[in-house]
Amino acid sequence: MKNMLLRNICLAVTVSLTSISCLYPMSLHTVNPDVFYRGQTKEEAFSFVCYLIKELPWFNENGYNDNGHKVSLPMHKDFERLYKNPELLDEKNKDSLRQLFYEEVYDASKFDTSVEAISQTEDVVKKTLKKLAVLQTNWNFKIKQSYDILLTLYGPGGNYEWRSDVGIVKIKTSFGSYVRSKESYAKTVVHEIVHIGIEKDIVQKYHLSHWEKERLVDLICSLYLKDLLPWYENQENADKTVDTFINEEVVIENLPAAIEAFIAQYPRNN
Repeated sequence: MKNMLLRNICLAVTVSLTSISCLYPMSLHTVNPDVFYRGQTKEEAFSFVCYLIKELPWFNENGYNDNGHKVSLPMHKDFERLYKNPELLDEKNKDSLRQLFYEEVYDASKFDTSVEAISQTEDVVKKTLKKLAVLQTNWNFKIKQSYDILLTLYGPGGNYEWRSDVGIVKIKTSFGSYVRSKESYAKTVVHEIVHIGIEKDIVQKYHLSHWEKERLVDLICSLYLKDLLPWYENQENADKTVDTFINEEVVIENLPAAIEAFIAQYPRNN
C-alpha cells in the first residue's frame, strides 16, 4: 500500500512538472545554442560581395557610405567598375568574376587574427542569449538552434540573415586602419543576434522601416542588455519616433504590444 502511494505521488509530481514545463518551457530548460566563429569561405565571401554590389543603391538611399557607415568592397579594378553601375553585374560575368576573386582577391589568412579576437566574445554572447531567453518566454523573441558568426572584409559593420534554424551573422573585421576590439566585436555580434530575434514577428509583421528597426535593436541592447554591454553606443541617425513607446519594462514584458501601439499612432502604407 505504501509503495503504491509513493508511486502515485511520484506520478503526480511528474505530471505537474511536465505541465509546468509546457507552460513555462524556458524556466526549466536552459537556452544554450551553439555559436561558431570563422572567416568566410571564398564562395561565401564572393556571394556576399555580389549581394553588396546589387544592394548598393539601397545602401546609398539609406545613408550608408556617409556618417561612418561605409560599405567596404574589394579594391580591384574589375570589381570597382561595377560600383557605380551595379546593374552591370549579371549571370554572364559572374563566373569570370568568381575566378578572379578566388585567385586575386580572397586571402583566408586575413582572418587568422580576427577569429582569435572575436572568439573572446563568447562569454558575453552566451550570457546575452540566456538573458534573451526571458524575452523568448515572454513574447516569442526568436533564439536559433545555432549561430554562425562569419568574419568578412566587406559590407557595413554587421549584417544578418534570418533562417529557420540557424542565425547567420556577418561581422566586418576592421574599419580602415582601425582594428576592432573585443568590445566592438561583442557589440556588433549581439546587435545582429537581436536583429534576428525580432525580424519575423516584429519587423516584418509590422512593416518597420530600416531605421525604425535599427532604433528598436539599439533600445533592446542599451536598455535590457546594458549590464552585459555597458559600452554600447546607439546609432545617431536611427529613427527615434518609437522611443516614447519603449522602456526596459516594456522590452521585458511585451514588446510586440508596444509596437502595435506605435503602429496605431504611426500607421503603415502597406
